[in-house]
Amino acid sequence: MILRLFAFSFASSLASLCRAVMTVLLCAWCLLSMPAAASVAPVANKADSTKYVYLAPKQSHVNALVDLYKATNGANWRRNTNWLKGDACDWLGVTCGHVRVSKRTYQRQITMLGLVNLGLQGQIPASIGKLNDLRLLDLSSNQLTGPIPAALAKLGQLQRLRLHKNQLSGSIPAGLGKLKRLTRLELTSNTLTGKIPSQIGQLKQLKTLLLGRNQFSGAIPASLTRLSRLTQLVLSKNRLSGQLPAHVGRLSQLQQLTLTSNQLSGQLPESLGKLVKLKSLLLNNNQFSGAVPASLAQLQTLEQLNLSANRLNGVIPDALGELKAMKYFDLGGNQLSGRIPATLGELTALRSLNLAANRFSGTVPDSLGQLARLKALLLHDNQLSGSFETTLVKLNRFGQLTQLELDDSQRGQHNLNTQLGAGQKSRKTL
Repeated sequence: MILRLFAFSFASSLASLCRAVMTVLLCAWCLLSMPAAASVAPVANKADSTKYVYLAPKQSHVNALVDLYKATNGANWRRNTNWLKGDACDWLGVTCGHVRVSKRTYQRQITMLGLVNLGLQGQIPASIGKLNDLRLLDLSSNQLTGPIPAALAKLGQLQRLRLHKNQLSGSIPAGLGKLKRLTRLELTSNTLTGKIPSQIGQLKQLKTLLLGRNQFSGAIPASLTRLSRLTQLVLSKNRLSGQLPAHVGRLSQLQQLTLTSNQLSGQLPESLGKLVKLKSLLLNNNQFSGAVPASLAQLQTLEQLNLSANRLNGVIPDALGELKAMKYFDLGGNQLSGRIPATLGELTALRSLNLAANRFSGTVPDSLGQLARLKALLLHDNQLSGSFETTLVKLNRFGQLTQLELDDSQRGQHNLNTQLGAGQKSRKTL
């Protein structure tokens, strides 16, 4: 009996031991069978330096930076922190990224170069075209001279090119039309000449094109109307001539169109009415003729319209009173005639209304007295008649009007000094 009990106890203990061993073995097998953790892209820091190798930027790219430094009097820049010392990625204005070249090796790349307002002088060297990893090149607000290097066309990754506020001369290299990734081109305030290359119209990703304050001549290339992503187009203060491209309405994303102070002529195309996202339309100081397009009434987001100092004739379309977002409305200095539309009184957001130096006749509509936010009203040098006091009293009630410009004959009809509040004026130079 005792032997039987002992055998039973031994068997029970042995079974428990076997179960324990099996449990341990099973857990060990589970641990060994678990998949390895997914690899994570390394971050360039000290902790990773023992695991990953980061190669310096290509020597040819570093040499291109050195060329720029020497060509632009780098020793006398306002700041040149770390330049020509150690890692080029630590030089002032230089930003680097990296690309994987093997399992644990990464090649550092110079992706951005921004040297803004540092006093760079001299010419941009052609070797800058070797920096073919650049996404941003910003050398604006310096004293750079000479031409824009044609070698910039080699920067196939470039997204933003900003060379404005320098003293660059010559023409825009046609090769810039090869920069298929370019979204922003800023060359404003230089002394660039020649025609705007039609190849600019090949930059399908372009959103901002700023070429104002130069000496460009010739016509606006029709190819620019293919830039379907364009939101800003500024060509002001050049010597451009010819007509506004008839298909300008294709620029469906455009928010700003500024062609001020050129020698543009011809009629304003009706297709302007298709620019339904437009906020600012500045075509003043040109030689445009013909009527004000009624299609402009479709621009419901338009806040600023300046067609002054042209040769426009005919009447103001009544439909322009539908532009509810309008703040600044300027048709001064044209040959417009007829009556001032009463519908302009519906522009309730209006701050400034300039209809001076035209051929308007009849009375000033009482509806203008509804413009509660109006600060400036310019109506001088027209052929207006009748009483203005009712409108003036309404405007003065809002307390916003600070500039009122009428003909001397109109001022003689009304006691403006008593109507206008303190600090307001009745007739000054525009």
